[in-house]
Parts: sequence; structure tokens; C-alpha cells
Amino acid sequence: MCGIAALFSSKPLTLHRLVFDMNTMAKHRGPDDEGYTIFQGPDLRPELLGGDDTPSYVYGSDLAYAPTARVGLFHSDGDFVALAHRRLAIVDVSASGHQPMTDVGQRYWVVYNGEIYNHIELRAELEAHGY
Repeated sequence: MCGIAALFSSKPLTLHRLVFDMNTMAKHRGPDDEGYTIFQGPDLRPELLGGDDTPSYVYGSDLAYAPTARVGLFHSDGDFVALAHRRLAIVDVSASGHQPMTDVGQRYWVVYNGEIYNHIELRAELEAHGY
């Protein structure tokens, strides 16, 4: 079972401690990977981050949501959104299971904990539509 966390604020905060600590508290739910996406600044451009438990092959993947750096000390002066995820890899142990996830255009983001039982049929349907 995975763990998810999110933080929304319009007040200045030190992001690393709050988001990292929240996600670290859920480590027992997902020791196989961890990921962070932080949206801040006037355009809320996403920063894709990994942590100590993020496998090295995730950083080098060609996924639209692959982390580009390790989580560090970040400070927000205003509006921000932070998503965090702890992964327990069971069915898909590839880099594709890293979260938070996004579409190719990075418009939609999700952190998810659950199982999609008809994933094989859904995958075939989406692939038939070019996804």
C-alpha cells in the first residue's frame, strides 16, 4: 500500500521540512520509491524531485514526470502546491510507476494509491486511441 501527501498554501513556508517530513512519516507504506512535485512561483511551474529512496533508474528515464534533482531545502514566498508519494511496487516495478504522475504536456497531475483491476483492458483501449 502506497502513501500520498499534499500541501497547499499561500503563506511563506520552508517546503522541504513540511513535505519531506510528511512523506517520510509514510515510508512504511512505500519503501520502494519516493517522489515530489512542487508547484511554485507566478507560473506554478512544476519542480520534479526524488529522494533517498528514489531508484537511480527513475532519474534517467524518459518519463514526463521523472525527477530531475533530489529534494532539498526549498523556501516559498507565496502560493505553492506540493504533492508527495511513497511507492510500494507490486505489479509494475518499472520507472513508469514513479509518482506524482502527469500527462506528456504536464497539464494534469495525480498521486494515486489503489489498484485498477481492469488495467489490461483499459491499457489496450487507450493504446488503440493513440495514448
